[in-house]
Amino acid sequence: MNVRAWFEQHYERVIFGAGMSTTVVIVLMVARAHLAFEAGFQESARCPDDDAIGIESSDLALAVHRLDEPIVWSGEHLFVSAPMWEARGSGKLFAGCEIESHGPISYQWIETHFDVSVVADLLFASRDPDADRFTNLEEFLSGTNPVESASVPPRVIKLCLARMVSPGISLIYRGQVDPKTWHIHVRSPGMERTEDCLLSMGKKFGPEEAFRFESAESRRVLNAHGAPVDQSVLLVSYQKVDNLGRSQVRLVVNQPWEMPAEEGVIRDRYDGAEYQTQVGGLVAIGDDLVFTLEEWRPPGAVLRDQGGRRHVIPGCE
Repeated sequence: MNVRAWFEQHYERVIFGAGMSTTVVIVLMVARAHLAFEAGFQESARCPDDDAIGIESSDLALAVHRLDEPIVWSGEHLFVSAPMWEARGSGKLFAGCEIESHGPISYQWIETHFDVSVVADLLFASRDPDADRFTNLEEFLSGTNPVESASVPPRVIKLCLARMVSPGISLIYRGQVDPKTWHIHVRSPGMERTEDCLLSMGKKFGPEEAFRFESAESRRVLNAHGAPVDQSVLLVSYQKVDNLGRSQVRLVVNQPWEMPAEEGVIRDRYDGAEYQTQVGGLVAIGDDLVFTLEEWRPPGAVLRDQGGRRHVIPGCE
């Protein structure tokens, strides 16, 4: 069989094989180009080391300035987030990888009060250069002078919510014993075991009889196996910590309920003092500074000063 005859006989196989080979080559070329692009992108996004910019770490802050606008450099667009930095004298541009963010503190504020070298200080926001017990961040937020001890923020900026104080009381409704009796487990601080309470409607129970069984919604259903299941709901009231009223809770069979925290601890970070209080309670800082706790707003709270101004305080870190 000559070549022509063999080719005519295997024509379809030859064309199919050539097509597959071409497809594989194209796929390999695309994959190689993709890998090269990723490598180049990662390299361009990499933070340069000190040798790359030709300056020492100690001189880094003195050799940079902020660029707020997008730039074009060496014919390539650099799509990176501001601030951008330029090493003066080297002509090289890079993202501020070695410069730690100082939160909301603006660079204009830093330049107004400090030498530009402080931007390299990773703990700048928490520093207290004038030793007035207020940090640079607190001075910035208050609009006061961070290098003048006579210029201090309002004391409320030092207050934070340290923790909520849970009463540690929990209830579990176990079921109905008879037409006039219901079974509730009570657990409170200092109790070695759960207290079993067999109650009729209107009965007070629990620590200092703070709870009262108000009413019951009896309901039984059949499960998939035809067995009766108690889905009754009990309505229980309890005295609030501030003694200004009662709250109510609906207890479902075998579902634990924990009494919510109504007291919390406010910490004064100025001197470390702590004040345990509740909504409507007072927080007296020194002899002449008094706040009223208006509401809990986890992780913080809302205080109202004697002038009626509201202050939202954060949670303590």
